[in-house]
Amino acid sequence: REKEALAARSAGLADKQETLKSSASELEEEKARLERQTKEAKAKNRALEKEVADLKIVNSDISHRLETATSDVSRLSSTMDKLREEHVVQISDLKRTIESDRQVLKDKLKQEVAKYKSKLAKEQKKSAAYKEKAVEAHNKGQRARQALSSVASANELYGGAGT
Repeated sequence: REKEALAARSAGLADKQETLKSSASELEEEKARLERQTKEAKAKNRALEKEVADLKIVNSDISHRLETATSDVSRLSSTMDKLREEHVVQISDLKRTIESDRQVLKDKLKQEVAKYKSKLAKEQKKSAAYKEKAVEAHNKGQRARQALSSVASANELYGGAGT
């Protein structure tokens, strides 16, 4: 009876060991998938960071163009002083147009930067979530390996005693 009980227990432990091996394999696959997703999220994050950097360059170029335009307006103002009475209305309209364009461009840039910052924040949140899931999967795998090792040790202990 004792041998039969040990044999039955050994068979049960072997079944548990197979189940744990299967679970560990599934967890390893999940870990690999999450690591791939994390890698993809990081690549997207880098792409968004590059886009933000490109937008900063565009912003700098627009600022330079605006400074140039403002400088041109000043130069035109000194030339126009001679003809002020004829051109006062034209100069005033030009300044308003430039300022309006500057404001429109500034607002558009602010919207674009905000949009990309939002995208960047979303990607960073996704990346953090993927990383957390990968760590959880890794920890589950570690626990499964420890349990598998424990079951294997117990199986060897009980299996060796029964023969």
